[in-house]
Amino acid sequence: MGFDVINNSWSKHRKEVKHLFSRCTKILIASPFVSDEGIDFLMECGPDKFEQVILITTMKAKDGDQYKKVPVLLKLYSLLQQGSSSSILSIHIDDRLHGKVYIGLRGDRFLGAIISSANFTGNGLARNHEWGVYIDDQAEVEGVYNQLLSDTLRTVSKIDLEKMKRWYDSHSVKPSVKTGTDLNVLDLVSSPLVPSRRDSVTYWLKPYGTTDNPVQSTTKFDLDPFDMTFAKGVKNIKEGDVIVVYAVGSKKILSVYVSTGEWGIKKQFNDPRDAHWPHYVVCKNLTPVFGANWYQLNLTLDYLKDAYLKIYPRKNVRPGYQDFRILQWRMDRIKLDRDFTKYVIGEVLKRQ
Repeated sequence: MGFDVINNSWSKHRKEVKHLFSRCTKILIASPFVSDEGIDFLMECGPDKFEQVILITTMKAKDGDQYKKVPVLLKLYSLLQQGSSSSILSIHIDDRLHGKVYIGLRGDRFLGAIISSANFTGNGLARNHEWGVYIDDQAEVEGVYNQLLSDTLRTVSKIDLEKMKRWYDSHSVKPSVKTGTDLNVLDLVSSPLVPSRRDSVTYWLKPYGTTDNPVQSTTKFDLDPFDMTFAKGVKNIKEGDVIVVYAVGSKKILSVYVSTGEWGIKKQFNDPRDAHWPHYVVCKNLTPVFGANWYQLNLTLDYLKDAYLKIYPRKNVRPGYQDFRILQWRMDRIKLDRDFTKYVIGEVLKRQ
């Protein structure tokens, strides 16, 4: 395994991170602190070539930094959407994150990782006395990458950040980094991403579309909230239940949702075919970034099942079974195994 020591006194993190990112099509940044200077630095790395950008950071309750971070993250969304850049950006939250890690991939190959004390800020990348190490061992870097993503609790979308900013702008007395506040801005938006361990939570798999009317590749599944429709009654889908949705035919995963517990029956339909699914549950979208890009990310139900059972040959993908054959009976939902659901969400996160 090759490695190099990085020290801002003789070989600045700024130079080394830029050298790594300049060779990559996908990058991951894990840093508790993120600043405007960090975002400006990323724009110097040629973001037009990044297919995916993953940022893992913190938004701790009662910490004023969560408010300072909102406009910075919105700036990142805005800059990545300018010009010729078509990067898929996903922002993940891990409030126990303390390490700082920079990982680069070209295609599916891990080019290297910088594990450091340096935050993604101007001071961290260049001015502070920071130390880090660069490693390029494929297995080690992949292990760090997977662990970072599995530790995240939720994602925040651009819509989420805009909602946080509106809340902040509506308050005459602004919370500051020093004073903080009693409110956690994450309470304003999406539910936790990792499935709950409460026994009362049920995990569902739902097909979407039909053989005669399949989901179009241009359809996006990034709306939040979203009315999930069913053919049969939905009283057994409770608040907090997790729903994995896939496309009939291609079996591609479309997005992952959590039920708000609000349900009803529709009386009017824009398309007569929708009358077959009159029952609905209002859901929060846990993976809107993936849902906006599901077609090109190409994650299928069959692949997930086969990969999971290869790793855990004695486990099940639904309670008591290792297959989904019951879906051939035109079921509009079936229960999933909790551990398999968590695995699915982890694989979705890797591709956001």
